[in-house]
Amino acid sequence: MWFNRSSSQLAREPPLPPAAPTGFQSRLIPAGDQWVSHPGRKLTAAAIVAAYSDAENGWPEQQCDIFDDRFEADAHLRDAFQGRNEAVARKEWILVPGGRSDADARAAQLLEEALHDVSGWTRTLEHQLTAIRGGYAYSEILWERVDGRLAVPVHFENVLSRRFRFTDTDEPQLVTDASRMGEALVPGKWWKTELSGRRKAMAGLMRTALWWSWFKTMSTRDWLVFANRYGIPYAYGEYPASFRDEDKTALRTMLQHLGTDGWAIFQEGVKVTISEARKTGGSQEVHGALVTLCNAEISKLVTGATLMNETQGPGSFALGREHGERGFQRVAGDAHLLAESFEQYVGKPFVVYNGIPARPPRLKIHIMRDMDPATRMKVFAVARNDLGIPISMEQVRQEHQLKPPTGADDEAPGLQQGGTDEGRGSDPGSAPA
Repeated sequence: MWFNRSSSQLAREPPLPPAAPTGFQSRLIPAGDQWVSHPGRKLTAAAIVAAYSDAENGWPEQQCDIFDDRFEADAHLRDAFQGRNEAVARKEWILVPGGRSDADARAAQLLEEALHDVSGWTRTLEHQLTAIRGGYAYSEILWERVDGRLAVPVHFENVLSRRFRFTDTDEPQLVTDASRMGEALVPGKWWKTELSGRRKAMAGLMRTALWWSWFKTMSTRDWLVFANRYGIPYAYGEYPASFRDEDKTALRTMLQHLGTDGWAIFQEGVKVTISEARKTGGSQEVHGALVTLCNAEISKLVTGATLMNETQGPGSFALGREHGERGFQRVAGDAHLLAESFEQYVGKPFVVYNGIPARPPRLKIHIMRDMDPATRMKVFAVARNDLGIPISMEQVRQEHQLKPPTGADDEAPGLQQGGTDEGRGSDPGSAPA
């Protein structure tokens, strides 16, 4: 083989320690993390370029803070990322064996039971998926031995992305109060989810989305100035050349009353006109069009389609289905990324620390394409009756929101086999029991 792994100089994960490491590495929080500077407010192009340059040189703290500020201020940006995150993190999950042996199945069962006892597990999944927007996400694992023998994760400390710096070889270093230059992450103690890119701090989608979010802010600001200056109707009066100064003063007072009280009395010879701006910045004009363009670019970047967040411009049901498929592929990719990082940084240490001769368990997120309940029920029926695949009745009830009967008198009557009853929908009679 031309590639000798033992002599390779390529960067590799450090070996796991022989036993599960104890204690916390991330609890020495730097004093700078106790307050927020909000560099994303009154943002300028020069500030973005400077923060990006620092991140490329291994110090992404300012970039992370700007991302957080924009994520807080831009509703469309937040909805796009949050929707993609929740589509994976808030779904049901299981652990599947890494192989086909009894040891593989036993390892998956033991680790799954342990994870069900972890508080804040969903928040940990959400944190790991923030790697999509930031480029990386790290959670420290607290290992403990149950009954003095089985080493299992009992807590995940989700550490802010701003607390990491990167070496010249792009290795993450944890910044603590004791080590402002950063210290290496202890092997076996960190669950790491990272995107591929030239540098980890450059790989997140927010590096691209930030510009469009900032452009939209500038457009919205100018839109508000335009509306405030030209969007409010105003009244003006015309008077003959023979008007005296006291007549002009009286006319000015009358116009003020017209603006506040809604009525006024004018003397003969005065012409009063209510003027409105011909254009008020509609959605198809300059400012609204720029905001729409920025939102569309953010949607395409995050969800893969403009129809996944809101309907803008011409569209069709066929186009909506196509966009939905693209969105699903991204969600499925996120689930695969999470499963792979879990296997490497949680499943593998678990089997090593417990001496289990098994392949690492893998995280399986329950995601599926959107389909109507009748079609979904047919999928269950085909899988069970035609393919012989065992089906979980709990999953069937949960997906279709079906409660088990409280007794024989509470059980709903079934439909006849092989057809439909008018007004009762498709025949679910072939659904698995």
